[in-house]
Amino acid sequence: MKQGKDKGSAFAICTKAFQDAGKPLFVGESESQKLHLFSESVKLDGNKVSGVAIHPKRIFHPEEGLYHEYFREELEKAAPSAAGKPFGIDHRYVLPPPNLMTKGAYDAAEDGIAFEGVVDDDIAERIRGREFKGISIEIDWMKPGGRVECVSGGDGAAPTIAARNFEVTSLHLLRQFPPGDKDAFIRLWNAVMEQQTPEDLGKRVEGLNVQLSAINSKLDAMASRAVMKEESKPAPVEQKSEPAETEATVSLRKKLVETEAALADSQKQFRAFKEAAEARFNKLVKDFRESHPEPYIFHGWSFGPQQMIAVQKRILLETGA
Repeated sequence: MKQGKDKGSAFAICTKAFQDAGKPLFVGESESQKLHLFSESVKLDGNKVSGVAIHPKRIFHPEEGLYHEYFREELEKAAPSAAGKPFGIDHRYVLPPPNLMTKGAYDAAEDGIAFEGVVDDDIAERIRGREFKGISIEIDWMKPGGRVECVSGGDGAAPTIAARNFEVTSLHLLRQFPPGDKDAFIRLWNAVMEQQTPEDLGKRVEGLNVQLSAINSKLDAMASRAVMKEESKPAPVEQKSEPAETEATVSLRKKLVETEAALADSQKQFRAFKEAAEARFNKLVKDFRESHPEPYIFHGWSFGPQQMIAVQKRILLETGA
């Protein structure tokens, strides 16, 4: 970047150099040695993952002889900083693109920092093969306003410290170390999709449509009342202002936008599920047909195998395949 390259180009050049040398992108022991990854110009191409990185917990760090307390309010503030940050392995090095988190938010239902991201085929296969024992976040409290404070200790037990105003710098997949937060997890998005059925997704889309209809009806009713109230007031002849929206109306409009986004996401998932199901079905039919023998082989078989092939062909015909 000192040579005038933008962040994306500089990142690509450095990553290429490490890959050509067959070396991992090293994360050193001090803050100045860390190689931070920027995703502005990085093309994401890989397997979608999601999970929960950490919950409000008190976790013992044996290498330090300390407990680390993660407070809910601090995790809520830090959650969005996960977006654009890389995945790593065992807190030893971070992975090259496309291995990074694309979204971070605090999930009240899970009571933890939820994330979405992308990993390459190799990491996806290792996740699928259950190679990793868990996940662990890496944080930075050295930014302006950040600090670490001692929240307990001095009674013979190991001291407890807590970071304040920190940000998430990476999320590490653990091979050699047990996770401090055993409830944290990462999963492949495809695996999540496969657990749903078209009926589940259809019901979700139907429910969201009902919600949208109800919200729009409320907005129309509130708008009508606001107009009637405004028109009942005496107003100067030369000026007629639009009725101001109430907090309730603004809240409903926000809910409308969120519901529309959820509906669009569900419809996208439904289409993806349907396309994947059709692709699997077409492949099954193709493999089924290709497994049938040529006539000169078929006629040499006994009655039993011939009957089995006849039944298979009848099934294919009845299903329209």
